[in-house]
Amino acid sequence: GTPTAKGSFPVYLRLRNQVMRGTDPNGANYADPVQFVAYFNGGDALHYMARTSYGDPQSLGCVELPFTAASIVWPYMTLGSIVTVE
Repeated sequence: GTPTAKGSFPVYLRLRNQVMRGTDPNGANYADPVQFVAYFNGGDALHYMARTSYGDPQSLGCVELPFTAASIVWPYMTLGSIVTVE
């Protein structure tokens, strides 16, 4: 219900970890701990979040990565780095 916007966007905020808070499309509130966060378009971010699988649409617009991949990519996601979603 909330796909990641397509396009190219600069990273504008980096956080090593945080609790992402908001409201799901069904109206339920959430507070999810995430790590290796790089915001690139409004509330969309590249980050690690514990999941049983990755690659299927299941976020609210974010790009979620497994822990190891996120920890490798995060140092390269400096302010101004371009994230392209196709």
